[in-house]
Amino acid sequence: MNIDTNELKRILKIKREYDKGLIDIDMIIPEDYKVIKVLYDYEINDKKDEINKLKNEISELYNNIEKMLDQMNSKK
Repeated sequence: MNIDTNELKRILKIKREYDKGLIDIDMIIPEDYKVIKVLYDYEINDKKDEINKLKNEISELYNNIEKMLDQMNSKK
């Protein structure tokens, strides 16, 4: 797959400007918006993965705390 780096830079510049509120969505041509939407979808999925990892870590921490409390209670 050939990627035109200049084209990618241009689209990323548009996305940054949109993210900063410097341009409105109606100023973005539909073809560019489709690419930007793919980038947003990727970012969202990446964040969802991070959130799920954090949820799992928190759950594991709670389980460990629960085990420690159970052990402390059983020693009394």
